[in-house]
Amino acid sequence: KVDTLDRFSDSSDLWLYDLNTKKNQQLTTGQRAREPHFSPSGKSIVFVQLDAGKSNISVIDLETKEIKNLWSGSFGENPSQP
Repeated sequence: KVDTLDRFSDSSDLWLYDLNTKKNQQLTTGQRAREPHFSPSGKSIVFVQLDAGKSNISVIDLETKEIKNLWSGSFGENPSQP
């Protein structure tokens, strides 16, 4: 399960909840991450990242926790709408 607590917060982050162990794992800190989607393999999550008026599309590897930027928009350019 992937969830965000507050979609409009200045400090929203991604958390992973394990249904079997019932434990949370914080995936991002201070990334202003939102709109997460699992990859078809389930090994990574793609999400929208807000950064100083610009939006990025990023991916986090669930094993290594490495975050890579896939796309950066110009100021005011958004890949999605709230």
